Amino acid sequence: MHNGAQEVIDMNRVIDRLDVLGIWIILIISILVGCETRQSHSESKIEDKSKSIVLLDIDLSSRQELAIVITKLAKCEVLAIGIYALFEDVREGDSDLIESFIESGKVVLTTTVNPNGEIDRSYTQIEEVAMSTGLVNFAIDDNYNVAGYYPLYEDSKGQELALPIVLAEQVDMEAAAEEFMKSNVGKAKEINRIRKDEFFPLINPEELSCEKVKGKIVIIGSNNQDKFQTSYGRKSGILLIANIVEDILN
Repeated sequence: MHNGAQEVIDMNRVIDRLDVLGIWIILIISILVGCETRQSHSESKIEDKSKSIVLLDIDLSSRQELAIVITKLAKCEVLAIGIYALFEDVREGDSDLIESFIESGKVVLTTTVNPNGEIDRSYTQIEEVAMSTGLVNFAIDDNYNVAGYYPLYEDSKGQELALPIVLAEQVDMEAAAEEFMKSNVGKAKEINRIRKDEFFPLINPEELSCEKVKGKIVIIGSNNQDKFQTSYGRKSGILLIANIVEDILN
């Protein structure tokens, strides 16, 4: 009787251990499946291309050509047109350019900071017909790399909001407002991430079609000029602006 009882007890212990082992196996499988699911979900969020921004590479020396491009964009229901350039003087083709700005109603012009700390703007007749203006002022680190930007700047005439925030506002007002609320006048903010160049669709005027730009922010400028040194190599101004806008929206 004693031996039989002992065998029953031992068998119960074995069963208990098997139960515990089974629970651990189930837990391990659940964790592995969960990790795989989360990884799969995370990977599904990574996009090959920006869904909000298109870069338009153009030689800005011809204002007549730019006017033609803006007129085309006006018919394509874009959300905003950011032009990375200053129009400091009157030139041939400006009357056409002004007309295109008015027709579009979506143009945001760049402002910059000069060595005296004052904001430089396009000349009055051009700026007056733009939807808005936005500052492009990159922050440089000790290694002379672009590391950030100034969301909000103030000179003797007033404050100026950064171009990326003004553009982002056309897509997601709440996200742009949040970026603004976290900003301090004259204090630089780090660029969170500089993506691969291929992330942002890049087209030239000949490739422009409404299918490619409808419902998007279009940032216009030269992709081969105004290069800035970054920790990821030399990047164009329009590419850096696009990265900041993407950070704000995501």
